[in-house]
Amino acid sequence: MLVCDPQDVIARLTDAYADIVALDNFALSCQGIKVGRLAEEPAWFTQVAIEFRRLDAAADVWQLDRPLVWLPVLQAFREYATTFTASAWLVAPEVANDGRLWADLLKQRLLPKTARSLAATRAADKELKGMIRAFGSPQPQMRTAIAAGLQALASEPQQTLKPSTRQAHLTRAVAAMGGIQAHYLTLRGALPRLVEVWEAQQASLDQALAALTAGAQPSDCPGLTSLPGALAAWQVIDAFVAHLAQHDASNASAPLIDLSSGDLSPICPSLTRM
Repeated sequence: MLVCDPQDVIARLTDAYADIVALDNFALSCQGIKVGRLAEEPAWFTQVAIEFRRLDAAADVWQLDRPLVWLPVLQAFREYATTFTASAWLVAPEVANDGRLWADLLKQRLLPKTARSLAATRAADKELKGMIRAFGSPQPQMRTAIAAGLQALASEPQQTLKPSTRQAHLTRAVAAMGGIQAHYLTLRGALPRLVEVWEAQQASLDQALAALTAGAQPSDCPGLTSLPGALAAWQVIDAFVAHLAQHDASNASAPLIDLSSGDLSPICPSLTRM
């Protein structure tokens, strides 16, 4: 069928945008953690610093890659809606049952545009998954280093009740690590659900074209007779995507909302060494 559920598509787009915002927040948190040097630096703390620098580097990459991930996803919907609207206007009532006209529209307009939208969304999904892996890669080594630090400090003689410099920095590292993990767990990877939208659209168009090629009349194809409803659905989706794009652009330089807690501040921005 040509008709898709606009509310379902909007819900999927909203989930995908929440993922983008979550990754923005995660990158912001990583960039907000600065690690200096200790006068006598233990090996575990050196490793913690290395892993935080890896997270910071990944955050820099995300800032560059973000437009390459999200903008094509939005453009896919906007361009398809434009093509669909233009195609629908070509199907006047007097030619609505013209099988050749419908076959040409499917082969020359709708199917190619659907294929491009599907390819763009798959590429964006692949890139996003790569970024999530890049942010996750340093975390096991960081946990191992922090565990080594805890063990090393526990074996040191406790000559005073006042926390040592190492203990203070380890406490900050543990807190920063906990914050990083909390943000990381909000990354869900919702773009595959948008890939499914385009796969379903492509399958419905292929099915309609196959029926026409086999000799069916457009009036015998339920998907083609639902054109007015399909047009209305894509117009609703297009309006939402336009609103979403405008919202994203207007908030590009504003503080990003932490979807898990509502906290606008970076996590542990003062993890510094003497």
